[in-house]
Amino acid sequence: IRGVNTSGNFSNANQFFGCTFSALVTGTIRNPGAQGWQFFGCTFEALVNGTANAFDYTAANPTQGLLVCGCWFGDAAAGTSTWMSLNISGSSIVGCEFQGGGTGLNGINIASTSGGGIDISGNIFVINGTGITIPNNASGISIHGNRFNTTATPIAYGTGLSGVWVFGNVAVGGGVIYDKLYGNIGVGTE
Repeated sequence: IRGVNTSGNFSNANQFFGCTFSALVTGTIRNPGAQGWQFFGCTFEALVNGTANAFDYTAANPTQGLLVCGCWFGDAAAGTSTWMSLNISGSSIVGCEFQGGGTGLNGINIASTSGGGIDISGNIFVINGTGITIPNNASGISIHGNRFNTTATPIAYGTGLSGVWVFGNVAVGGGVIYDKLYGNIGVGTE
């Protein structure tokens, strides 16, 4: 499924329910929309070469309003690859499972051009690479309530972060994870 690949073009408000994507030659979803794409209860299996590539991007502008909920990403067993490489803003990835046995298999990679307002919560990662990669100079990201099983690096942190909250995550049998708050996070007055 191909969305937008140039600025000024739109493919908005697309919804996918209970779809299965299996044994494809190239990545499943590229440049999802411009605004309001939703995936509910979908299954993303490995490509024909055994690697992961459910979501990727080439567009310079972030996708706004991407929701991925209750999806399963699995059966990747070959090579270094990533389930989701995303350039997003105002988006949520919730209640999904990322798994597979490929050496260097990664879960979610957030692009350095992403615009914030990103929530990644309630997911489980059973992979041996990096669960979630936060880019340098990121802001407006909340990563909470996720479980990382045997994940070598549960969360990779970029530098220069602000307004990034990482809390309430659990790591079992893999790398260590700590609660971290970056930036000026506090309670204001009116």
